[in-house]
Amino acid sequence: MLRVNEQFLIFDEDIDIDRQIKLFDELDATQGDIAYEFSLPLISENMAILGIPYADVSTKLIYKNVNCDVLDSDGIPKYVGLLRVDRLNHLDKKIECSFFSGNYNWFNLLTGPVGGEGSDLNFSEYDVDLTESNVINYSVNTSGIVFPLLDSGTLITRSYPSLKVEDFSPHIFVKDIFNKIFNTIGVKIKGDLMNDWVYNNMTLCKGLTNKTQIDARSSFVLKAADQTVFSGAADAKITFGDDSNFPYHDGSQDNYSTTNDRYTADVKMSVRIDISAVVGLNNSPDRMTLEVYKNGTTFRTWTITPVGSPADQTFTTSITMLLNATDYVELFISAVTFLGLNTVVRAATTVKFTPIFIYTVAGNSVVPVWTKLDFVSNILNIFNVITDYNPVSKEITFDLFGKISTKEPIDISEYLQVTDTDFSEFISTFSKKNVLKYQQSDNEEVREYNVNQFIKYGEGLIEIDNDFLQEKGTLLESEFKAPISYLNGALDASIERINVLEFEEGDTTNFTSVTDSVGEARFNGIANVISDLDIIRITESTDPIYNGDWMAYATGSGFLQCRGLSFNTNATGKITKLNYKYTDTDDVYLFINIPDYAVSDFSSLNFIRLESNEYPNFGYAYFNLLNTGRQVNDDYKQSLSFGDVENPLFYQRTIIDTYWRNVPLILSDPVKLTSIGHVPKSVFLSLTPLRPVYLKTEQTSNLYYINKISGYQKNYLPCTIELIKL
Repeated sequence: MLRVNEQFLIFDEDIDIDRQIKLFDELDATQGDIAYEFSLPLISENMAILGIPYADVSTKLIYKNVNCDVLDSDGIPKYVGLLRVDRLNHLDKKIECSFFSGNYNWFNLLTGPVGGEGSDLNFSEYDVDLTESNVINYSVNTSGIVFPLLDSGTLITRSYPSLKVEDFSPHIFVKDIFNKIFNTIGVKIKGDLMNDWVYNNMTLCKGLTNKTQIDARSSFVLKAADQTVFSGAADAKITFGDDSNFPYHDGSQDNYSTTNDRYTADVKMSVRIDISAVVGLNNSPDRMTLEVYKNGTTFRTWTITPVGSPADQTFTTSITMLLNATDYVELFISAVTFLGLNTVVRAATTVKFTPIFIYTVAGNSVVPVWTKLDFVSNILNIFNVITDYNPVSKEITFDLFGKISTKEPIDISEYLQVTDTDFSEFISTFSKKNVLKYQQSDNEEVREYNVNQFIKYGEGLIEIDNDFLQEKGTLLESEFKAPISYLNGALDASIERINVLEFEEGDTTNFTSVTDSVGEARFNGIANVISDLDIIRITESTDPIYNGDWMAYATGSGFLQCRGLSFNTNATGKITKLNYKYTDTDDVYLFINIPDYAVSDFSSLNFIRLESNEYPNFGYAYFNLLNTGRQVNDDYKQSLSFGDVENPLFYQRTIIDTYWRNVPLILSDPVKLTSIGHVPKSVFLSLTPLRPVYLKTEQTSNLYYINKISGYQKNYLPCTIELIKL
């Protein structure tokens, strides 16, 4: 019986529903309970139930999907799915149909994006400020947001193991995204995957973490009109009037107010301020001073002097400021004229505020802007998962194919007879060399490694000894990217590197001498543009030992000292302040999270200094640990790499070793049996792709994987089962 919208279609036959899960193909295209090409009587009652007008044509393509239940003779649903009307055949008075249920049914529910605009998923429960205490406190988390240690693009040149909170990128647990996706569509999930250690400790990290927040807090404003600045008067605030006409704008957060001409931070942020001041000046020695005020106090001052004959002068500058929530910024200007003449700030003056780093994490911005189906498929493919969906109870079982031979088999020997033994069709989609791959990252080290490598960084290979197959092909291509594992000298540890952050060079100053301050190098004669805990880059030093990236920890009038930088000799050179900024990337990476792990078991250090505090424990993230001889190598032996990275330090068990280890055996000795027999209904209903079957033939007894089952009709009618030897 077929039921649509609580009404029964006029139909007195059984439809033959095939149940199939073809191995190692695209998940969303090959699995499901499917009935092709059956017909309903083309009568007005059926047309009305299906919601189709009775068209007066001989044949007509429809392709209309309606929700439909297939019921047994007792009225109990056997399948819940979609009935697709393919064609109206008026000549034969038939409604030609197909039916899709099972896995096809839940694939069809995974619509819309995971993150970004248009998503119906809400991750705001994971919103958190990026602070030193949260980085440490969240290191024990086993769900939600964590801040594990990896090189997000800035640590490779760090000369001393001092970290800032900006060095920590937010990760979210994959299982939390998975759960929210399936909770939203009202489907329960269970199975081997839900109990797997790697799955439960897997996190993802992505680029463009705060792009939406940055756009919301960016402002570009234009002066409304010329503004006269009176000679010798107090500082005058520059007034602006246009923040709405393209290209001028104020983001949705409304940080800039043209009412009081100030930019106010609503959260802690590092903001770049680009100023283009067009001013009318008199002859030298007249001059004008431009000032940036922070919270009503002068933060930075520039002197603008006329060049040549009296004319408008355009002065441009850019600075980066750290603002806490409620901090505000204003622009002031004053005129010093010896002739007593007033000057003018022209209407062409502009100021642009662009946050380059925001110290808060929005849960919705941490998840990738992928479709739900893409995200789920990518995870299931990595783990080589087989699925079974019960559309009546709305429950999916996600089991690992690598464990199928350990499941209790169902003996069907007495019911089936082997009619055909073949492997050509089954194996024809494979190659001699089957590659499993991630997307390749843009790291220079990865590009260099990949130049002459058939198997690229992080890729794996399953080989089949069969001369009739093509030489090579791709078995799995993940949308996730592979980070690079490298040995960080400052931390003396294996670190994963992804480029989601970079440094933007800021203020520059020269040092005129270096003196010995209780064994530490003290750099003298510098401008006061560096603050405590700033990351600085020393270059052009006459003593090269000072060159590198350091953390300033003691600054004062005209001097600074760096964490871990000992005095060597007197020298001169250049110091540049480095500001963190997000890179323009939408790459997504997977990692295994190690919570709250001892620093000394990870590197030769006893602690790591995070800003001003020393911590003996941290959370770590890894994709492919290198063997540094530390305790971490004994504790964590599972890599996310598909195959062995050609590096003498590589030692871990790979994804293929763990989840695909039985696949090479199946493909190297492939057998596909076509078996036909009369199977009792109770046995038929117990058959599932999640359990192997035991089949004894005249030659041998083996375990088999159920690749396809034809639909059950009656005890006296045979059904066909395709089996793959395990």
